[in-house]
Amino acid sequence: MKRSDLRVFEGESGPRVLEGILGALNNGWRDHGNVPETVQEKMSTAASEVGTNIVEHSGRQVWVRMELRLQDHQVTVSFTDDGPAVDVDLDAVRMPDPWAERGRGLALAKMLTREFTYRRDGDGNHWTLVSEYFD
Repeated sequence: MKRSDLRVFEGESGPRVLEGILGALNNGWRDHGNVPETVQEKMSTAASEVGTNIVEHSGRQVWVRMELRLQDHQVTVSFTDDGPAVDVDLDAVRMPDPWAERGRGLALAKMLTREFTYRRDGDGNHWTLVSEYFD
């Protein structure tokens, strides 16, 4: 039987929202106990980059919901926010010039995950990050 745990964090964008996201992730890693440290590090970094982008680029206060779904062999982190639509083609996202001061967040999230998607619907923006498979 496949085991699945769900952790949720919700809050308004601001200086404490990233702390809440990382806290929910750390609690999930601790409580689940089956996620390899390398997967934890990759998914925490990718989620932090996406969360930071939501907060920094929304242009206004937004409501953010993060769900961490821990399964026996895979982790999924999804974000929903009520910010404005984002014009991004994740297939075209690449690392910027080494000397660029910004622009690494989505590229880094893409590099660290097996799957990274974005969609927009009536509920807002939806970002989904899926880890590599693990034993």
